[in-house]
Amino acid sequence: MRKFTPRERLQKLRDDLLKAHREIKATNGDTDAYAIALMSVATFLRDERAEHKDGEQKHRIGECAQWIEALARQLGDRGRTGYVGPLLQSDTNPGNTVSSLVQKRRLLVAAGVKALIISRLSREEAARQAISKVKAIKDTSWKRVLSWMDEFGRTRSSLAHMFQHMMKVAQTNPKLMAEVYFHHANELGGSSDW
Repeated sequence: MRKFTPRERLQKLRDDLLKAHREIKATNGDTDAYAIALMSVATFLRDERAEHKDGEQKHRIGECAQWIEALARQLGDRGRTGYVGPLLQSDTNPGNTVSSLVQKRRLLVAAGVKALIISRLSREEAARQAISKVKAIKDTSWKRVLSWMDEFGRTRSSLAHMFQHMMKVAQTNPKLMAEVYFHHANELGGSSDW
């Protein structure tokens, strides 16, 4: 079997990744495409491992390839059979969590509402304005919108920290910043996860 040069190995990896992105994704969907892309990276690492003389480096590259292959296999299983392996299972109760995109949307809405409150609107009126300006929450109650703002105001998560920073920015011109935050929430699009 012919040995490939480092440049040829990189070109093969690039070609495999492009094929996964363009062809596999179109025919089999994202999950299979990701699995194939990850397997391509693992194969590249295994080929790289064979070229190393340093035993410790070889060992680390081999472990990394196995680590990536494990995820690729579980993604493939999920796509083909629906089996969700341990690497893909949530550590939290999935019924109580939302995607990071939904959290970001809620953060923007909450920041806009808080900015309007800073500009001396009542809590209810600020939430109602958000509902009228952000398309994705048009069917959400104003109390629910306020609950997002209250949650970001009291938790210690990274998003809560960002919320506090957004409030500092909003101090200078709260009405304008509310419009900016609502605009960005609209740019993220709508979702049934609101």
